[in-house]
Amino acid sequence: MRTGMSTAGLALLAGLIFPLGLSPFDFWPAIPVSAGALYAILNRDGLLTSWRIGLAYGIGFFGAGVSWIYVSVHVYGATPVWLAVLLTAIFCVGLALIFSLQSHLYSRFAGNQSGWRIVQFSSLWVLMEWLRTFLLTGFPWAFAGYGVLDSPLGGWIPVLGVYGCSWLLVGLGCLGAETLSGRHTPAFLLRAGALTALAFVAAFSWQRTVWTQPTGEPLSVSAVQPAIPLAEKWDPRKRSQILADFDALSEQLYAESDLIVWPESALPGYRDQLQSTLQRVDESAESLGKAVITGIPTRDHMGRYNSVAVLGAGQGTYHKQKLVPFGEYVPLETWLRGAIAFFDLPMSQFSAGPPDQQPLLVADAITVAPFICYEVVYPEGLGSQCCGMIFNSRGFKSTASSMGSDLEEALMVASEGGKLPIVVDTSPCLAQIKEQLSNPALRFALYEPTEFISNHLVDKLEWKQVKDHVAIHVPCSSKKLGVENTFAKIAGMCAKEVTPSGIPCCGMAGDRGMRFPELTGSSLSYLDLPQGCSDGYSTSRTCEMSLSNHSDVAFRGLVYLVDEATSAKATN
Repeated sequence: MRTGMSTAGLALLAGLIFPLGLSPFDFWPAIPVSAGALYAILNRDGLLTSWRIGLAYGIGFFGAGVSWIYVSVHVYGATPVWLAVLLTAIFCVGLALIFSLQSHLYSRFAGNQSGWRIVQFSSLWVLMEWLRTFLLTGFPWAFAGYGVLDSPLGGWIPVLGVYGCSWLLVGLGCLGAETLSGRHTPAFLLRAGALTALAFVAAFSWQRTVWTQPTGEPLSVSAVQPAIPLAEKWDPRKRSQILADFDALSEQLYAESDLIVWPESALPGYRDQLQSTLQRVDESAESLGKAVITGIPTRDHMGRYNSVAVLGAGQGTYHKQKLVPFGEYVPLETWLRGAIAFFDLPMSQFSAGPPDQQPLLVADAITVAPFICYEVVYPEGLGSQCCGMIFNSRGFKSTASSMGSDLEEALMVASEGGKLPIVVDTSPCLAQIKEQLSNPALRFALYEPTEFISNHLVDKLEWKQVKDHVAIHVPCSSKKLGVENTFAKIAGMCAKEVTPSGIPCCGMAGDRGMRFPELTGSSLSYLDLPQGCSDGYSTSRTCEMSLSNHSDVAFRGLVYLVDEATSAKATN
């Protein structure tokens, strides 16, 4: 019993350490140290005490990581100290049960080989993070991957995403624990050191990769925050002053900003209650060609929503989908509403918005996909939006196939069973998708950009040759899809002179060119574009990056050229 209590205490301490790796401390080594400590304790103490170890670790983890819940309940929820402490404790212990389950499953199924144990532990960790995104309405807080952001491993973020970075950081912690255990040969220690060094070297390489490039005219954005105390925000007597403050601060920014953003629930009332004020702001902003995005509660016959709306030069409304329990809705409302003041907070009867909402439109040209509050920490769904090409190019065929299957399901839903056309804006992804499709109905719904423009847009648009001279590069995948001649024809409808790149391949080979720049350097050594050619176009983002980096020509997607050169045909 004494040993058990000592072990639980160590697990509790390990859990308490974990939040130091996240904001505002940002001491990222705390995360692998914490995870590695739990791994080591479980390997030492085995199955019988695993549930207790996991529970202790989880109590430390959440007790430190989400202790701010107490402030929300006590300060803003008008709840007595003792009750706020009790509710926070219950919340943390409930979440800690996830670590208890995780630890028990690991101890139950852990293999004999250290490498397999590390994979199991890291994978179970990520599985439980994913489980937390929807269990008990979802609380995706304190993921290990968030600690990578400002660390030397930050280069992995655009490659692996938050779940992959969680796996990496936890895996490094487990590897460190195995290294310090004293039970491994020098050969194992050498491999462990090599793997760790490889992770950091690869991250450094990824950090030097230019993933995005600005296009079009810059958009000037300003944020307005009048710093209204929460105690005053929902006071009806303060409503006029709050509206006046927002209006006055925004007027000062119209001259220098294209878009002005107000906070979540900026206006203290429902939209239908504030029509006169909103109309004044709407007309003022629109007359100057400016847009205002504001958080505002809305309601209709379907329910009440925490929303974002566009005023002025733009349109659209978004209803929040991921609601905060007790803050925006009350679980088991019939039983809990009215029990204590905390369950009767203002604006705590919202409904969740539908999942198929359209993005906001601002400045008549720019689309904005909004999230409200902690919706931004929900990463689910991202994995099903990858074609798997990056894994296929590295030889991970089964992973690519699995991701392709997930994407196919998502595309079947989006296209209504293949009825609606889907444009895949980068041709290598389309080639990868078509290679592994199992549903013939979807095959005919998918279009490469050039193909879609040729089949569906040519006769519906007015075309002008807006460029004197452009370069084009038809990716290998587009050539395989048979659109090479169509590509040149469309470019010729937009420019007076079109020059092919003259190279068969850009050298990217999926993503290999990012890891081995010498490949692109060799492939593009014979790239020779004529003087006076300042614009280039392709249908592969990686090809565009490669060509732009090895020439004086800025390459973009072909659709940008078509957009610039066309207008809708006049209708009778």
